[in-house]
Amino acid sequence: MKSRAAASLVAAALSVSLTAPAALAADTSHSPRAAAGQANAKPAATSLASLKAKLRKAVKAKKKAAAAVTSAATKVQAAKDSGTAAIFAHQSASVTLEEARAKHATAKAALDRAQNLIGNEDALWADLDRRMAAAQAGYAPLRDAYNAAQARMTELQNAVQALRVRENEARTNQNEAAVYASNLETNEIPAAQNEYNAALAAENDAWNTKEALREDFARRKAQWDDTRKVNGHWEGLRSGTWRPVPGLDEAEARLEDAQAAYNAAKNRRQDVEEYLNVLNRRLADARANVAYWNGIANDLRAQVDSYAQPIADQSALVRTTGDAMRAYEANTIAPLYKEFDKLDQDLKAAKAALPALIAAEKPLADALAQASAALGAVTPAYQAAQSAIDAANGVLTQAKAVLVKATSKVKKLKKQIRKAKGRR
Repeated sequence: MKSRAAASLVAAALSVSLTAPAALAADTSHSPRAAAGQANAKPAATSLASLKAKLRKAVKAKKKAAAAVTSAATKVQAAKDSGTAAIFAHQSASVTLEEARAKHATAKAALDRAQNLIGNEDALWADLDRRMAAAQAGYAPLRDAYNAAQARMTELQNAVQALRVRENEARTNQNEAAVYASNLETNEIPAAQNEYNAALAAENDAWNTKEALREDFARRKAQWDDTRKVNGHWEGLRSGTWRPVPGLDEAEARLEDAQAAYNAAKNRRQDVEEYLNVLNRRLADARANVAYWNGIANDLRAQVDSYAQPIADQSALVRTTGDAMRAYEANTIAPLYKEFDKLDQDLKAAKAALPALIAAEKPLADALAQASAALGAVTPAYQAAQSAIDAANGVLTQAKAVLVKATSKVKKLKKQIRKAKGRR
């Protein structure tokens, strides 16, 4: 029913906007035939009375729409008040669930670490025993020296390989920039240029059409002693009498359409021109990137070449070094003793803490399950409350839209009444 009332208000407004100019057009108080003013005054008065009657109806409709907005707003607040408890309960349950989940995750992670360590105890000790036995068997001084020197050799080779990878990446970037530049130069820029030429031609055509219509409009106006626009229509003065100008309204409409078409064509041409400029800037950037990555790749190649002598020296060291006992003890045996100590300490701590970790994890798991169930229990009420609020807000939005239309109708009728009074 509200939507039908709003439609009636709009129809009434359209009716006024269509009939008022025709009624007002009867006013010829400014023409040489002012003696007939009394005959024209009666239709004007009738039009004014009609406008006032419509205004009274529009004011009533506006008051009705305002009352509907107030009622809808009250219902929205009532829905919010009614659903507050359910919403707060859902929020509280959600927070409780997240807290329970976080607490349980921390306890479970600690329990898993301890259980994994204890469960793999035999394997861990066996691994340490094996490595220690191998280390204690010892290596000849040359073998120990070789291992240390070989590690350095590997480091140098890795450095060279890393440089080569970077060089390849630079060459790849260089090639990609070159391909991108080529695509811009051979495909995208020519296509954009063609599009620009077409847009420019369309702009020129629109300009010519607009100018021709402007000249036609000016020519039609020049055929009269004077021209004026009354109630949106052109009148011409000839032999002291104002009369409608045939075709001038249509000529003006065609000129306005042509002006709009020209503006659109001009904007299109400017957009294409800006895009063409962007492509040209991208081409310049791509060419600069080609040069940049070429320089980077050449520099990396020079760095690779600089490793030739250090690698040769390290290779000689691998073959000649023979004193590695101290380095071997520091780098292999001592760390193994530290691993023994650390594994022993970790296992003792895990075994001592395991009962407490198990006891701590169980209630947290139960609390997590309870929190999840609690959230599930309050969710339907929360969803129902939220749906009620959303529905009430929808009604309020519609009521506000009807009020806006009714207010606009009142303002429009008041404006028409002021104009009608001014012509009396």
